[in-house]
Amino acid sequence: MENLELENQELREEMTSMRTKIEELTESVKSLATAQIPPPPPPSFSTPAWTFVTNIPASTVSVSTPQHTMPEGHSWDVPICLGEVFHP
Repeated sequence: MENLELENQELREEMTSMRTKIEELTESVKSLATAQIPPPPPPSFSTPAWTFVTNIPASTVSVSTPQHTMPEGHSWDVPICLGEVFHP
């Protein structure tokens, strides 16, 4: 029985030692992690840029639809009614 008590005491001392080492390692990891984080950039002191937004309507023309059409067989320089009888 005394043998078990002695082993139990040794295990307690070993656990205490391990807890101390874990705390030291935890502090080391924290300091390493803090060292890897870059500091934030300093704030910039610049004058505000003025931006003007205007909505200007744009004219749009459909490219596929011809603006001026002429019947086939007629040229642009000859009036359509030429050759036809026109009575006012």
